Amino acid sequence: MEEAKSHLNEAKEEEPLDISSKAILMAVSNRLGISPGQILGDSQGKEVSLRRGLVVYLAKRESGHSGKQVANFLHRDPSVIVRTVEKVEGKIQEDNILRRLVETLARSLAKRG
Repeated sequence: MEEAKSHLNEAKEEEPLDISSKAILMAVSNRLGISPGQILGDSQGKEVSLRRGLVVYLAKRESGHSGKQVANFLHRDPSVIVRTVEKVEGKIQEDNILRRLVETLARSLAKRG
């Protein structure tokens, strides 16, 4: 949890924290049982990468954030964001369970918004 707080504080120092990005991070974290720190961290494991990818996809496609905004929030290079969105879109087309999960997360975020 301390790692998550550290990453969130770093994001605040770099530029104002976008509440919607934070809400997306927390929604994915809570729904999928992974800490925000793990999503914001450097792990490249398959499970963490997928969850991070969902944050990227939802922030970019569902909330309309720019790639640069998402990259800054997640401490990633903007080119990674573009590739991640493309990967997640492909997985969503192939995996009905993942597509329903993304739809559920998007609806949940829309209710909060």
